[in-house]
Amino acid sequence: MDDMRHPAGFATPVPARAGIGPDQLTKLVYRSRATDDFDPAGLSNLVTAARSRNRAEGLTGTLVYDAGQFLQWLEGPSAALDRVGSSISSDPRHGEIEILCQRKSKARVFADWNMMLAVRGDAEEADPRGALRAPSHALDNLLSYPEAAPSLLRVLFDAPAGDGAADLAPDLEERNSCAEELVRLFTRSQGDVTPDRVEALCRCAHGVEEFAALYDQTARALGDLWLANKCSGADITMALCEIQIAYRRLRQHRMLGADWEAGEGRALVAQTPGDPHIIGAIVKADVLRARGWQADVAFPETDADLAQRMARTPYDVLVLATSRVLPNAGMLPGVGALIERVRRVAKAPSLTVVVGGRAFADERDAWHDVGADAACASPVELADVLEGLRTPGH
Repeated sequence: MDDMRHPAGFATPVPARAGIGPDQLTKLVYRSRATDDFDPAGLSNLVTAARSRNRAEGLTGTLVYDAGQFLQWLEGPSAALDRVGSSISSDPRHGEIEILCQRKSKARVFADWNMMLAVRGDAEEADPRGALRAPSHALDNLLSYPEAAPSLLRVLFDAPAGDGAADLAPDLEERNSCAEELVRLFTRSQGDVTPDRVEALCRCAHGVEEFAALYDQTARALGDLWLANKCSGADITMALCEIQIAYRRLRQHRMLGADWEAGEGRALVAQTPGDPHIIGAIVKADVLRARGWQADVAFPETDADLAQRMARTPYDVLVLATSRVLPNAGMLPGVGALIERVRRVAKAPSLTVVVGGRAFADERDAWHDVGADAACASPVELADVLEGLRTPGH
């Protein structure tokens, strides 16, 4: 067999255990190269046999075949996955096997399918029996970004994002892989950056707070590279613009959750005048909306513009957003003067001011120096910070 290797993740078979509970579930995602060409009939036979085997082993999952490559997600009892993995390792139809993900799982993602096959939607040959026709751009993203494969497979096969979505959310390692790939993409040739590629990686987020965490991690890494003189301000501007475009597309297609019901608390998330990186303010406002706040977002050109808005509308909370990428500690005195001005004119009888951005994440006491009530180190922490401030006796 061509360049066959047996990865450590495919363990020696062990006896199956009865009564497998959800806490014993494991998922395995791998890719391999087919050593022979598969026509539709051959693929149908392969999937039929796989379904029978998976049904007997209590496994579920998906399989993609494209351009001579397999990419498969399997989930089920650990012992069963070990046996099936060992079988795949010795199958002469697979070469160049590479494990992309193998770890414990809280819940099955594809519980209804012993095995579902997807092939390229614009392929000329006849469909294998029962196969899904996948959009070409989706398969291109899978081939280009194997690190993001677990998240992209969920999207391709339309895994549920409603009730129970928290159990199916990508784990930290998956999000790390997507964030790292975004950073690599933005710091390579700009010709490599396309909206589809950026959106494919951002789709590892299954909810606004997941997206906030992904954005925060990516922005922080880009800032570190800028401080080390390994990327330019233009690279950062392009990166944040592309992430913002991807975020807008995901929200428009409700891929980050349904619309939210507004609660009683009213907040204004405002970009600090003069700060160019606005996506942080947009994400912060949506994080609050997802937690039940009435949250508006504003991008005032001057301090006077923001003061006038606060004098007109009785906001309970003002969140001042600054760049999550660049530290820019030199702007802190200006932020302090702005907060003092806003407090003097605010229409609300009492106003809570929270600041955020890299300058406040790096200097955890800087919020006190500028006269704020608290700081949030990252967008995903904002709702919890505000809840803490509203707790009696805080």
